[in-house]
Amino acid sequence: MNKSTLKNRGQSLIEVVIGVGLSSIFIAGAVGAIVLSLRVGNDNQFSQIASELNHKIAEEIVAISRNDWNDVRDLSTSTPYHTTSSGSFYAVVSGTTTVQVDQYSFEQSFILDDVYRDGENNVVASGGSWDPATKKITLTTAWDQDGNSGSLSFVRYITSYGNAVFHQTDWSGGADQPGPITTVNNLFATSTNINFSVSGEIFIENFSGQTASSSANIDEVDHWAWNDVIGWIDFNTGNVQITSTTINGYASSSVGEIALNCATSPAADCSNSYEVLNDGSGNLSGWAWNDIIGWISFASTSPTTYDVSIDTATGEFTGWAWNDIIGWISFNCSDSGSCGTSDYKVKTLWGSEVISSTLTSSIFDTQKTQGATFNSVMWQGSLPAGTAVKFQIATSDSSSGPWDFIGPDGSSATYYQPTGPDTQITLSKANHNKQQYVRYKVFIESDIDRTETPTVRDIIISWSY
Repeated sequence: MNKSTLKNRGQSLIEVVIGVGLSSIFIAGAVGAIVLSLRVGNDNQFSQIASELNHKIAEEIVAISRNDWNDVRDLSTSTPYHTTSSGSFYAVVSGTTTVQVDQYSFEQSFILDDVYRDGENNVVASGGSWDPATKKITLTTAWDQDGNSGSLSFVRYITSYGNAVFHQTDWSGGADQPGPITTVNNLFATSTNINFSVSGEIFIENFSGQTASSSANIDEVDHWAWNDVIGWIDFNTGNVQITSTTINGYASSSVGEIALNCATSPAADCSNSYEVLNDGSGNLSGWAWNDIIGWISFASTSPTTYDVSIDTATGEFTGWAWNDIIGWISFNCSDSGSCGTSDYKVKTLWGSEVISSTLTSSIFDTQKTQGATFNSVMWQGSLPAGTAVKFQIATSDSSSGPWDFIGPDGSSATYYQPTGPDTQITLSKANHNKQQYVRYKVFIESDIDRTETPTVRDIIISWSY
């Protein structure tokens, strides 16, 4: 054998060795690729099965909610649940469950969360107002098969299948209808200081529309003061307005107008500044003016002590004013003990506190013996500056009550107060859930000067089942 042959054989052996080595690498790579392909295939298969299982549970939950929203509404949030067959239907059970698909096992559960929305009704992750008619469901299916583990989650929102409202637009039929009623009409149960005579609206008694005699707030019956020289002085001229700081306008008498504030006198001349002042608690002081008799003083401590004051609870004037020409001016017959002979006084709607009037609705029956969720209250109408409209809500399982009218914290000391008309305010889930009957009490409050009243034209309670 020559060297050339040996050399060629050596090269062939090396090539064989290299070839075998490369083949081993290629085979190992191919086997790895096959294993990876099988693993990816299994993962895809498990994900597909998990997706189908999630959607199946979602449809079962929707069916449960449409059959009875309470069965979903009353579940705790952030707690695992699963569905199960119950007779010919489905039921919700706490905890996770194992589902067998062919030879594979899957763990299933779902959790519920409350839903909140912003002012444009969009779902928000934080803030916003609670939407009691919607729930967020997060469904999860997990697997651990032959070393392949994973999970797939799916989010769905479900809404109450039954939504309804009690919508009252008229109260002119009057009181004494406690209920229960299933259809809203123009009656109610009781009221205090409410004017319901105008069809389609309610407002504070003795107010005309939104204002009390325009900006004036003198009583239409009791508006007379007396002086022995000039006789009656009339404060119901349509422009006398008592505020927390001053008295505006002018009274009329046999000697002409008596201006109570230079800025609101007939001539509106403040070259010589004067006004009758109010300290906010009804104690008056300062000066009025008449072109014939001159200055009228409303309070003094020297040489004689006298004053004029307003009872902030009743609005009645009492006391005496003084003029150097005509003498004492009496604002209430009780000051002189003459009420038996001549019953007179000056009275205003103003007080140191707002005027509050109330109306209590009839009992509204949802006819849902399993109970309903009372979601929100809203009113429509007008809200002058400084006034207020607020509510307390009472719910019960029985048409005979008890009827505890409460606010958001569950007490009678708080109120549901929308920021204005056409604005819903959410009712407390803890206090008004799973009840059959509902009532509202609306509080209508004037401004502090008692010159303005809100006008309520619609009251709407939203509920679901």
